[in-house]
Amino acid sequence: YKHRLMEEWVHQAWTIEWSLNSWMMALNQLDLYFKALLPFCYECGVALPVLLLASLGCCILFKQKKAALMLTSVILLLLFSLGLNKVNDGTDSIFFAYSRMFLALPFSLVFIVSQLDVQTGRKYMIWAFCLLIIVGFGLRQLLFSSSKSNLVKNNSAVVQLFNPSNLKEECGELKEILDREKAKLLLFNSQANQFVYGCAGYMRLPTLYPSYERRHWLWKEYEHIPMSELIILDWKGLQDKTLSDLTLERVEYTDFPAYRVLKGEAVLSEYFQP
Repeated sequence: YKHRLMEEWVHQAWTIEWSLNSWMMALNQLDLYFKALLPFCYECGVALPVLLLASLGCCILFKQKKAALMLTSVILLLLFSLGLNKVNDGTDSIFFAYSRMFLALPFSLVFIVSQLDVQTGRKYMIWAFCLLIIVGFGLRQLLFSSSKSNLVKNNSAVVQLFNPSNLKEECGELKEILDREKAKLLLFNSQANQFVYGCAGYMRLPTLYPSYERRHWLWKEYEHIPMSELIILDWKGLQDKTLSDLTLERVEYTDFPAYRVLKGEAVLSEYFQP
């Protein structure tokens, strides 16, 4: 409810679109969209749609009309969804996986099996699914330590892993910059989510990343702050042409690419937009 009232403050609204190009691209890399959904094999994502098709064939063969209709609906909905832009918004990482859009598929398969009109066969299939879940969970527990590298493989910028002690130390350095420069805001002109959100959480440091800031209420709070009262952090070497008319000076006592604004009465909103 709160998000609906403030949705323009939290994140820009998505316009859901379907395109043939997205659909074709998804079909060419189908395994990505179902990876990690099968508990016994992280890399066997494509096995799930194959299992759906095989189940549909069995339902047709044994004249299970109700289950066949439900499976057909699931498969058609799945195929259609592959062309949606939001379904194609993901990474090959467990932290922002394409497969998050299809988490209900295994449950759908179990539900459809429960609707089979064959009491004996249904009983054995349900027990088979239960056994599969137990075996899969056991394998995951046994192999978890050896699969940690897979968990962080292709880690995206959406969620990052950092050593808490190191991050806290670096946040302390940023706090020192704020205190020594008597600044009121750390403005990031490069993507550094570990500092933008991590330091805001660890030490309540005032941070802002205008290029992709999800905390839009902070933009409302700081949009009129004078540029001379903030510290700009930029790992790209100040290539942004919008800053060319500012007089900037590097903060020399830190390894962070931190810059102070020496002159001008301009405010933040004159140089940056969310």
